[in-house]
Order: sequence, then structure tokens, then C-alpha cells
Amino acid sequence: MSPEVRSLLVVYFKDFSLWELCQQTMIDRFQCMKQQILHTHKRGQAEGTMRDDISAEELADFLINSYEGALLRMQVE
Repeated sequence: MSPEVRSLLVVYFKDFSLWELCQQTMIDRFQCMKQQILHTHKRGQAEGTMRDDISAEELADFLINSYEGALLRMQVE
């Protein structure tokens, strides 16, 4: 992270450790979402109800990125 971005975050959060806590919490939540999607997709693959030629990890990343992108776009529009 650049010094400029860090100083902006310090001004906004008044305490950089709060930003780090927020960032880590968001990372943890995304990992939790990803694990749930992975588990569901792999179970579907094992049952034969979902394609097995698509990586469960790539699909999970795609779904999360699509969802988060849609949320961001809704806020902008």
C-alpha cells in the first residue's frame, strides 16, 4: 500500500489499526463465502448434478466477483 493511500486511510479511520481490522474482516468474510460455494459445487459434482469440467475454485471466485461488482454498480447507478 502506498504511503498516500495509507495516510488517507489514517485520516478517514483516525487509526490505521481499525482499517487493518476492517480489511481482515472483509477478507475473512470473502473466504467464508468462497468456502460455502466450493462446498456446494463440489457436492454437486460428486452427485453428478454439476459439471466437473469447471474448476470449483474458479467458479466461486467468479460468482463472488460478479455479485460484488453488481452491488457496486447498483450503488453507482
